[in-house]
Amino acid sequence: MRRRWLTILLLFLLLGACDEPPTPLAPQPREMFTEWRSILPLRANQRTLLAIASGRVYFHQPDVDPFAPLHALTPAGETIETSLTPKRVADLIGITDAVPSLRAFDTLADGKLLAYFSGTSRRASMASLVLFDPSTNALTLIASPQQLADASGMGLLLDLADAQLVRAGSTIWLRLANVDQTAFLQLDARAVASGQARLIRPFRSLRLDEVTLDVSPSDRFSGQPDGMLSMLRPLTGQRWRISLEGRAFVAEPPTTLAHPSVAPLFDAAV
Repeated sequence: MRRRWLTILLLFLLLGACDEPPTPLAPQPREMFTEWRSILPLRANQRTLLAIASGRVYFHQPDVDPFAPLHALTPAGETIETSLTPKRVADLIGITDAVPSLRAFDTLADGKLLAYFSGTSRRASMASLVLFDPSTNALTLIASPQQLADASGMGLLLDLADAQLVRAGSTIWLRLANVDQTAFLQLDARAVASGQARLIRPFRSLRLDEVTLDVSPSDRFSGQPDGMLSMLRPLTGQRWRISLEGRAFVAEPPTTLAHPSVAPLFDAAV
């Protein structure tokens, strides 16, 4: 009888233990990996031109190898060489004894690129604006050396000028600057995309409260959706907004800027 009660008590304890919720398993730690790899063969502390279109990052360092073709970083992380080469541009403008160098470029809304080349051949200018379509490798001349010289008013000094191309809304700005003068040229982005565009120079100098605002070759520009430019003076951190008519307005520096003298990391046309 005593053994029977012990058996019943043991069964009762076992059945009670089965009603308890199972003990949760301890979470297993997840393994995390970080991989560092070089994807852009860029030199440090060099002016770098960047533009993004159709998932590709186009880049060029004009002061490292000015006669190199334009390169691009693909979404897969591969660096490729595009067919936008100085030799093709020289052939396009009919010069065979020299090649120009790529000095500036920016992308259009449809993924095409507008590029500015400059150089000399037997004292003749090779400055040119060309439209490059990466999907077909087609190259179209937008502005010839003579058209650029006439529009800028720089003549033979055109090829000594620093250049920057900026797309701002439906307007494309080409800023040319040498030690003596600065010229701001404009093109209609929709006309450029179709392979036809007319260079205009809507003003001779920037005006800030009826006073001429001097422009330095080191000043950097970026585009705004309304067609206006933003101008940054890297050495001082000063900023201005530039209207289509050449009027300058003082702009407040962004609150996220660490220090007003910090220059942008890249001189890019994004």
